[in-house]
Amino acid sequence: MASLADKAILSGAENRPPMLEKDMYDSWRSRMELYMLNRQHGRMILESVKHGPLLWPSVTEDGETRLKKYSKLSAAEATQADCDVKATNTILQSLPPEIYALVSTHKVAKDLWERIQMLMQGTSSSKQKVENSNSEEHLTLIATMTDNRTMDEMLRPPTEGCAEEIIVPPILAEQFELKHSLINMMNSEQFFGLEKDNPHDHIR
Repeated sequence: MASLADKAILSGAENRPPMLEKDMYDSWRSRMELYMLNRQHGRMILESVKHGPLLWPSVTEDGETRLKKYSKLSAAEATQADCDVKATNTILQSLPPEIYALVSTHKVAKDLWERIQMLMQGTSSSKQKVENSNSEEHLTLIATMTDNRTMDEMLRPPTEGCAEEIIVPPILAEQFELKHSLINMMNSEQFFGLEKDNPHDHIR
């Protein structure tokens, strides 16, 4: 059996609007509409978001026209005015701080809703462009690897355009013969001096 604290937590979760995540705008929008509809006077709240707030009626007194005071509204008008406030408040409560800071100056739910849509669709569009670019690069890389060349062939330097194929002959150690006379010359005293001599004395 759930405790009173558990019920309070569950109730709070049900009363909180879904939080907007940058990469989940479409999902958030759908869940927000359902959330609004599920509240008291939900259709009026959603109507405020979709089509704008109540057009307050005006009265003319002593030749002066002004908007009706809230206390003078009819019951239906007062309810719609309340729903306008609830619509704006519900949307603002669902926003992360960085998005809230960009749109909080809008006090009309319809304007707020449309501004969020513009921001989120811009973010999604930029992300989609990056994803498409990465996908194209990936496909290009795959295309260059589908010509069935072996790794040895891919690492071989290109010779296309040369008059004839460049062939580097193998160099064998046997082709180098160190002459005995050269070795003797390199060991000659005229280069290294006599034992215990100062080597600088032999520099001409």
